Amino acid sequence: MKKLTIIIAICFCNLITSCTSTEYLARDNCYTCWPIIYANDEYSEEAFGYKKRLQDSLCDAWKNEHPDIADPKTLKGNFRVKEIWKEKEFGVVVFFLDDMSDSPLRCKQVLSLMDKPNYKGKSLKVGEVYYFELSPLAPINTPLFQPVELLFENRWLMVEHFCGENIYSSVNLNGDKYIDTSHEK
Repeated sequence: MKKLTIIIAICFCNLITSCTSTEYLARDNCYTCWPIIYANDEYSEEAFGYKKRLQDSLCDAWKNEHPDIADPKTLKGNFRVKEIWKEKEFGVVVFFLDDMSDSPLRCKQVLSLMDKPNYKGKSLKVGEVYYFELSPLAPINTPLFQPVELLFENRWLMVEHFCGENIYSSVNLNGDKYIDTSHEK
């Protein structure tokens, strides 16, 4: 009984202190977080065509039933880099950006593939503010904390949607096209 009490106490302490000591979402210092990317496969019609067509037809049916709800839009503006998670096993980097506008859902989840060759420019830094153009990856806004299957740059990804109204990509995450606005007041 004494060993069980000690094990429960250790688990409880880990849960209490895991995420509270970090300023951001840092999974490296968190014992309770789980992966964001669950699958990254090269898209092929044979393997994923049926899923893609089914997903598209469900999205089209939903849009027909809800014509008053607008399609997701490209977002442009200044965003603070809140956290960067590297999902090395699946070759994806997930950026969490804080929208500097008056958006009610300020945190945006943004994907980039790791295998981009020839990065140029400065690397993005956590806590700094940059200008981004974010393109929604899902054709309709998706619920939070739900796995979403997406076609992204000929890759079929299964992604856990953690924050924001959609999951985004950006052409300027690789350091060669972003505009550094951290010096602006």
